[in-house]
Amino acid sequence: MHAEIKITDKDIEYAESILLAEGQTFKDDGEERIEFIKNLDTIDLHAVPGSGKTTALMAKLLILERKLPFEDGSGILAISHTNTAVDEIKNKIEDYCPKLFSYPNFVGTIQSFVNKFLARPYYNQRLKSKINRIDDDLYNELINKFNNYYLEGFKSKQQKNTKYFLNYYGVVTKYRLDENNKLVESINGNELEIKTPKNKKNDWSLTEKNQIKKWLKKLKLKIMKSGILCFDDAYYLANRYMLEYPKIKKLLQKRFAYVFVDEMQDMALHQYKILEGIFYSTGNSESKYQRIGDRNQAIYNGGNNFRLNKIWQARENELEITTSYRFSKKIADVLKNFAFDDVDIKSINDDQVKIKPYLLVYNDKNCQCKVIQKFIEIIKRFQEKGQIPVDLQYPLKAVSWVTKEKEGNKISLPDYCPEFNKEKSKNKINYRSLESYLFNSNDNYKEIYNNLLNTILKVLRLEEIKNEDNNRFYTKRSLFWYLKNHKTREYEKLKLKLYKWSTRVINKEIPDVISDVKDYIKEFLLIFDKEISKASEFINKKIEIKKEDYSESKNQLNCDLCKLNNKKVELNSVHSVKGETHTATLYLESFYNRKYEIDFIKNMILGDSLTEEIKRIEMEITELKDKIDELAGQRGTKTKEKKVTKYKRYIKNLKKYSRVVYVGFSRPVYLLAFAVHEKRYNEYLSEIDEDLWEVEKVSIS
Repeated sequence: MHAEIKITDKDIEYAESILLAEGQTFKDDGEERIEFIKNLDTIDLHAVPGSGKTTALMAKLLILERKLPFEDGSGILAISHTNTAVDEIKNKIEDYCPKLFSYPNFVGTIQSFVNKFLARPYYNQRLKSKINRIDDDLYNELINKFNNYYLEGFKSKQQKNTKYFLNYYGVVTKYRLDENNKLVESINGNELEIKTPKNKKNDWSLTEKNQIKKWLKKLKLKIMKSGILCFDDAYYLANRYMLEYPKIKKLLQKRFAYVFVDEMQDMALHQYKILEGIFYSTGNSESKYQRIGDRNQAIYNGGNNFRLNKIWQARENELEITTSYRFSKKIADVLKNFAFDDVDIKSINDDQVKIKPYLLVYNDKNCQCKVIQKFIEIIKRFQEKGQIPVDLQYPLKAVSWVTKEKEGNKISLPDYCPEFNKEKSKNKINYRSLESYLFNSNDNYKEIYNNLLNTILKVLRLEEIKNEDNNRFYTKRSLFWYLKNHKTREYEKLKLKLYKWSTRVINKEIPDVISDVKDYIKEFLLIFDKEISKASEFINKKIEIKKEDYSESKNQLNCDLCKLNNKKVELNSVHSVKGETHTATLYLESFYNRKYEIDFIKNMILGDSLTEEIKRIEMEITELKDKIDELAGQRGTKTKEKKVTKYKRYIKNLKKYSRVVYVGFSRPVYLLAFAVHEKRYNEYLSEIDEDLWEVEKVSIS
């Protein structure tokens, strides 16, 4: 067993001196955060948005850093779901914690933990080689080349139908192997079902279906052996490692005395199982394992199924932080109605902020830009009253669930601002055209340099040029090593080119750089005795970007009327702003899965709670089931059974939509606004509680 450690009041004072402003303490909200910081047992912490839970976790890490190294040589493991969350921890405490960010400790994402401690060691051990890259884009690019392969064992007439099936159902990029080496539809999906293509009259025989499965499995393993893995493959390897070498669990428990998982609600089922299997181990783990998060903000873990209630279930020993430092009671009173887990959200800044949330009612004629401009008008109004500061500490953001343009007059984020370009907001290392690599680079020399080099690497992959030493595609490191040792002159030339191109991109000479890169690629391929062939489309594909947009910041509105004190309202998806704090947030309704948010959340906007709504529907389901039992198969039974199914589906969607809205509504410090079309407002919200909401119509002028 690991040695027991105590956290004292003096330790907490030290953490306060680093993390909190002068005069602030962790006791400002009572004892909730103090109780968590001092607790080093296996527990859950459930905390409301803006409660400072991550700050409390950082306080605990700062304190434990001073007690390192532990006598038994063990360390600390701190995991979060995203790089952004990990970077927040590193940026705030890394300077004070040199030991925490070195062996035997580890601070990183769940993906990086699985890669480093499970997937890579198992791969090395089994295949006696190293993984080249773990990346979904590169994996999909490689595996989609299956059409170039001959389907071994298939007659020529079967080739067409088989490839049609693989293309039509999107099987190639989606299918995975589970821990038992069975093909599944997705990482947490059911066993893969081979369906007969629609253009085939008769069903395939069992032999034919098994033949396809055999080929798919062979293809999967072939790609894996090449060293290119998708992110899900890392979990497959991790599970195989634990099945074949169960002692790895005990070794990791000995390595990490304390395990902290922040944003636990975002963990998907396969991630949850790995963490539980290693560090909880049905309550028999040597590690002290703490799960931290807010189950009401679970918008990632279950994919489209949102199966949170089947994933992170509270254990007996659970702590709570119910006070938010972010928003006022006015916002909290609306927000708590959307909580799946009932919680009494308290506000610590209620004396300073007393602005009611706003409903902005728009119509088809004033949707574009006018909704956002009305939002700015309201902010200015409260700035003049001194209720919102003129100097903004946090950004102004407009968020929407759906950011892709929809057909058939269905509203999504681009309808509120036609200049929104989601592609420009992504941080990718793999684009579909040479031009995209440059147009999607920030004004950052390192990023531009890497994007240019990634362009060269992608061309080599498309032309199937591999490293002769290991028959694998080149990486940045292996390409530079090869050129330096075999083509010194070309090595120096490429480095100089990359430097000059990067500088010119920063100077907005993008069209000229694109032309120069294209010319150089022709010359560069001659090193490998190749000419441009399969990479031609990638190199020459055009993207539609206006020249005047080259210098625009990403993910911003190109409209002067949508600025406040020369600061633009930033446009984002709800998912991308999770964890952020805004000065003011505008939630823009959007069409998702055949419905708008208001179709499900109308009663919560009117003041009912989500739990009350679910109970009401469940009572109706119970009554229907009783009537079905009474009828016992008589006339009318099927109609009622269909209604029960419909109600169950409604509850599922109700939870899904409520969680997304909960995340969006919980971002602002001062002002929350929700945009709803007048048609849906008149249908659902004509009797709105004016003590909860301020209603304002969006005008055309």
